[in-house]
Amino acid sequence: MLFFLLFLNLLVLTYSEEVHELRSECLNEAQLMDTLIRKRDYSKHKLPHKNGITVSVEFWIQEINSISEMTNDFELEMFINEMWTDPNLRLWTPNTCFVNSKFAEIYESPFQNVFLTLFDNGTVWVNYDYPAGYWDELVVTFVFERRYMWYFLQAYLPTFFSIFISWIAFSLGPQAITPRTMIGVNALLSMIFHFGSIMKNLPRVSYIKAIDVWMLSSMTFVFLSLIELAIVGYKLQMQREKEHVIERVDRIARFAFPAGFSIFNIIYWARYGFKVG
Repeated sequence: MLFFLLFLNLLVLTYSEEVHELRSECLNEAQLMDTLIRKRDYSKHKLPHKNGITVSVEFWIQEINSISEMTNDFELEMFINEMWTDPNLRLWTPNTCFVNSKFAEIYESPFQNVFLTLFDNGTVWVNYDYPAGYWDELVVTFVFERRYMWYFLQAYLPTFFSIFISWIAFSLGPQAITPRTMIGVNALLSMIFHFGSIMKNLPRVSYIKAIDVWMLSSMTFVFLSLIELAIVGYKLQMQREKEHVIERVDRIARFAFPAGFSIFNIIYWARYGFKVG
């Protein structure tokens, strides 16, 4: 038993001496700074690389809150990470900027929304939002696609009905001037009002849009039906003895207007429909 206690005591003394020797070989903070700064000609004002430091930027789009076609703006929530290798002792943080952003906000929380990881080789990983500036930029393009079913139900389908209603006047006969006038005028006014309500929900631009071509052409077809009514009324007053001529004008209009509108649809959808697809 005594021999065992002496062996343990000798083992503890040997371990203590080895630990002391290892501690004496390790550098303290002052010696470490002296080795890095003085013996290696370290300067914090010296650039680490001639061509700068490569910063890897990654981000996740968490949510797109709203999209406004009137102002061409959209809001989104995103999480940004940056990673780079910093050879200097003083940590450098890159300035991440959003060139076309109108407003940026960091969510408030009980803790600071910054996560920083410093690796052994000097690689720094940090997520942070910075104010905008003129620096090297990472360009990101967001492509949004419209859901065209809304435009079809709100713009195209009602205009089809208005044009079809205006064609009913061709079947009422040359004597029904008053009903034909009411149908044509109401169809034209409803289309003008509908066009104005659509324009309120679209951005104001300097070029002609596809919906502009459609609405203006549709109103032209309704307006031409009123012109046809005026021709029929004029001939009805001047040539009452030749009513077959007036009826012939209505018969021609009953086929000419749908044919012209069908040709317009073929040209329109061939021109703009493939762009949508």
